[in-house]
Amino acid sequence: MSEPNNEQDLINSAKSILDRSLDDLDGQTLARLREARRGALRSHSKSLPRLVWAGGFATVGVVLVLAALWVLQPTPPSLLATLEDVEILASSEDLDFYDDLDFYHWLANADLAS
Repeated sequence: MSEPNNEQDLINSAKSILDRSLDDLDGQTLARLREARRGALRSHSKSLPRLVWAGGFATVGVVLVLAALWVLQPTPPSLLATLEDVEILASSEDLDFYDDLDFYHWLANADLAS
């Protein structure tokens, strides 16, 4: 037999050798092979729905986790709060002044009311 030149020649050669060896098998061996093939196909068809269900549950779980992470992510601080912080840091007032800022607002409003 000549040496195969490429992969397809090798595949064709192996297939023809295996097909010829099949002709040499007796009836009992062929029957056992057919039964083994049927059993393999039956077990494969039974396991497939389980894999589909498992894949479906895994997909739903991943989607739920991603949705929860998206919904529960912390909101970034507003631009107004950031600007107020910059204004406080840039002012010449002492930081204790801002601790009592609510009191000063109340005092200013109380003077207007009286």
